[in-house]
Amino acid sequence: MESSANGGDSHVWFKKCIRIGPRRVMPLCFAAVKYPNFKEKLEKNPIPLRTMLNEHIQPTKFFVSTGVTPINPTESEKKLLEIIKDEPLSIHDILNKMKRFPSTTVLDSLIQQRLIHAIGFTPTDALHVLGEYTEWDVETAKIGAKKLSRFTHMGVHAFCKK
Repeated sequence: MESSANGGDSHVWFKKCIRIGPRRVMPLCFAAVKYPNFKEKLEKNPIPLRTMLNEHIQPTKFFVSTGVTPINPTESEKKLLEIIKDEPLSIHDILNKMKRFPSTTVLDSLIQQRLIHAIGFTPTDALHVLGEYTEWDVETAKIGAKKLSRFTHMGVHAFCKK
């Protein structure tokens, strides 16, 4: 059985409108504490074209290995796992290493098997931007909100409140 709830770790992403979930991701503000160079990577991550946006192609989405050893991975999964290691990588980083976009199906499979973990903008990040909850890195949350809010034609605060 699989259940879904929209909470603090729900992925906030954009494709024609703001979407929340159904998947969970590690908040940007927490990733900045866990991975020392993450804030700079987020800042430098290019903004994808609006037409390319999907759940995985987002200016704030990254992937990192969980360290779990795969059991009988497919060739495609092995290739992607050779690239996604201990430091967060964006789709842009993966594209540069593989010379092509990774398969959404393979990414989904690796996430479902808990072999990689996704990092992205969450309601927890929005709370950091709004100053309502500031346990981790507020500046990183603001960078993420600025990158996503540009697709909404809203200011950063309005985006986070929505």
